[in-house]
Amino acid sequence: MARSLDIGGDTYAAGADVSATLDTTTRGASASWFLHATPASAAGVGLGVVDYRLRGQVSGEVEVEGDTTRLRSRFDEAAWAPMLRAEYVRRLGARGRLNAAAAYLRADRDDVSGRLFDAHVQLDYFPWPHVGLSLRYRYNVVDLDLERASFNGVLHLRRRGPQLLATLRF
Repeated sequence: MARSLDIGGDTYAAGADVSATLDTTTRGASASWFLHATPASAAGVGLGVVDYRLRGQVSGEVEVEGDTTRLRSRFDEAAWAPMLRAEYVRRLGARGRLNAAAAYLRADRDDVSGRLFDAHVQLDYFPWPHVGLSLRYRYNVVDLDLERASFNGVLHLRRRGPQLLATLRF
């Protein structure tokens, strides 16, 4: 991107080339209490915790009047928050089951605030007693506001799509 800057009545020819990367990791654990249970289905609520990490880097070159300056900034943010969860499981014969779950958390810790919503529908097939395959459709939303001494940022991340998983049950 090239343009001119007017500073103090003087005009400077300027150009910039910027690139950025962002890696997100979300891990969680929860326990569910099934308030409704029959031999074929169960529904319940749960509590858990989610640990999320954001790693990113912004780098670029800025050129003003022929002088080039290289810039780079990195950040690595991590936080955890409590989570509420709802789950429904339905048995589909001796080898299959259907599972639907939704989880929500709201974080307001230190200089990180925001929310995370995760929902999925999953079909499990167990050809062996403790090992199976799962086909899942997941929808995930992460909205975070970050305030630091070196930067302020807003992250709006939407992920959705199918997943194929190996499943172990005990």
